[in-house]
Amino acid sequence: MKIFLSHSSADKSNVKSIIRYLPPVLSTWLDENNLLGGSNLDDTFEKAIKTECDYILVFLGNGRETNSWVLKELAWGIEKQKELQRVFIIPVIMPNIIGEPYDVFPEIKDIKYLQLDNYEEVGFKSCAEKIFNHLISLVIQDLDSLRHPKKSDVKSTIKQANNQTIAICNKLYEIIFKHRQDNPITVNRLYEKMMKALPESYDFDQFLELLDYAVSKMPGIYYDREELYVIEEHTRLKSVFGTDKKKEVAAEASKLIKSGQTIFIDAGSTMNEMVKIICTRIKSHNLARVNIIVISTDQASMVADACAAMGYDQYDSPIQLFVPGGMVRPNTKAIVDINEDTSALSDLVDWLKTVDIAFVGANGITVNDGITTHDNSELKSKMSIISRAKEVFYVFDDSKCGIRCEEKLPAFEDGRVKAITNANEDNPALKEILDCHREKIILAKKRK
Repeated sequence: MKIFLSHSSADKSNVKSIIRYLPPVLSTWLDENNLLGGSNLDDTFEKAIKTECDYILVFLGNGRETNSWVLKELAWGIEKQKELQRVFIIPVIMPNIIGEPYDVFPEIKDIKYLQLDNYEEVGFKSCAEKIFNHLISLVIQDLDSLRHPKKSDVKSTIKQANNQTIAICNKLYEIIFKHRQDNPITVNRLYEKMMKALPESYDFDQFLELLDYAVSKMPGIYYDREELYVIEEHTRLKSVFGTDKKKEVAAEASKLIKSGQTIFIDAGSTMNEMVKIICTRIKSHNLARVNIIVISTDQASMVADACAAMGYDQYDSPIQLFVPGGMVRPNTKAIVDINEDTSALSDLVDWLKTVDIAFVGANGITVNDGITTHDNSELKSKMSIISRAKEVFYVFDDSKCGIRCEEKLPAFEDGRVKAITNANEDNPALKEILDCHREKIILAKKRK
């Protein structure tokens, strides 16, 4: 894909700083690199814009008087956009613009623009990411006919492309999800599965471009251009994958919480849905004298906000919120110990003297291996709380069935342990687990 870079001489260094962060898959047409000595400027630039490039990035700053040449290139771009009847021009507004962009440059009034927030490295990098994401959205919208005319409304096209990008990433993650290091999926096999799952058809090279982009948006995925597998589930992906199932499981688990209890809630997206329900119960005066232990910054914030909304303070609140000290893991937002020799969570539980119910997340469950989780810094907290709680409920959706992770957790042989998951008749791994441990597993009711 080739991108023409239109800019004033005053912004050249800033434009070069931005394009440093663009991936190699994008080829840029920059005058100092592509313009031959003795060339006619008008003819060369017009030809490059109208016949050689897929898009034009128009960098607009200051006022019209300093952008006379840029405005000429913009006019050629507008002609090309009308001919193609698709998005061709991508304006980028610089921080030094004088006035409102659409007032200063009415030529772009019907075109979505991007912005450079500041002239620092973080701003250049962020702007490059915005440009790349925007281009990928446009490419996905019309991948097979980038240079062919197609009528479309710009705003609806961008929205549709963004939705399609999210759908593709979700479908990729859904397929990759069950694959771990000892059971990776090859790129060829993934391509076959994706072509069956998507309404659009892509050749293999196009698929590789999509995959490169998608993996850049899916942290926790190992990809070496030959095979893929999940290294560890990331909170950014958990929050958008299987949401309905998680809400069903969370609703079922929440029914077990009664006034007067001390409960522990693990970090994780399903647990976050559970905490949302708890917050609703707090606001409706449905819970009292409850001690809640969380190890997630998101969950702590939700419960604290619910109590604050009710006007509770430290001394009269029917809900006591406890958070152990430590360090926050960015990928899951869980609070973990900073010292391997001590456990802040264990000390907190010892101080409280008891935990009635511990709701613990699991990353995998199989008949042969039992309940498993990732080998990470959160494992210590899980083991600590499991050993101290009166009852332990593993909370997970059925996508975890059939997956084996690195570390085993105490399973159903322990009389205190049960599990809560959603019903899914189409999941053979869940059926196999239910055949062996039906009395230990609570199936959540489907949401209507």
